[in-house]
Amino acid sequence: MTRCSILSVAGPGEETVSVVSTFEDPRITNLKLELRKYPEILEALTRREPVVIRDAVRHPLMKKVRPVIERLGIRSIVVVPILFRSEVIGTLFLRTSSRGHRFTDREIRICRTIASAAANALDNAYLFQEVQNERAELERLAITDYLTGVYNIRYLYHRLEKEFSAALRYRSPLSCLMLDIDHFKKVNDTWGHPA
Repeated sequence: MTRCSILSVAGPGEETVSVVSTFEDPRITNLKLELRKYPEILEALTRREPVVIRDAVRHPLMKKVRPVIERLGIRSIVVVPILFRSEVIGTLFLRTSSRGHRFTDREIRICRTIASAAANALDNAYLFQEVQNERAELERLAITDYLTGVYNIRYLYHRLEKEFSAALRYRSPLSCLMLDIDHFKKVNDTWGHPA
């Protein structure tokens, strides 16, 4: 049996990596792996080169996690860093539990090719998420007051249009209530805008 996962790396010095996708269960995403429990991944991230462990039980790098490796029956491991613009943004992480199977040089070359292709896909996914987050923040800033965080007049007009359209469409009543606080300027002058 072979296990394969794609992991994302948030940045240098991080203590965890995230599972982006895994062959064992495609529903698993954003699972955090502690690097101290995965010395082979840490080594690949540090060296920025593939790490090939042909015998996981006997390899010196795996000494601290040997009991776990033995219990899971893992025999051979390959970790290929995914590099984009000279930055490590993730890894391809493969393990095999077949006693007779060890990763061949050909399989490792294929993994490097896959990691190279994955770099572009992962970078595009990061950029898309970054753009989505910035867009959401800009939308929030456009409809709220910078100082108080309260919705502004633009949001009021936008909501009124939507509510009026919905009231017409569903033939339901619509009310609008406006309140005025006498001498509100005194409150601002005495207690300040945040209050």
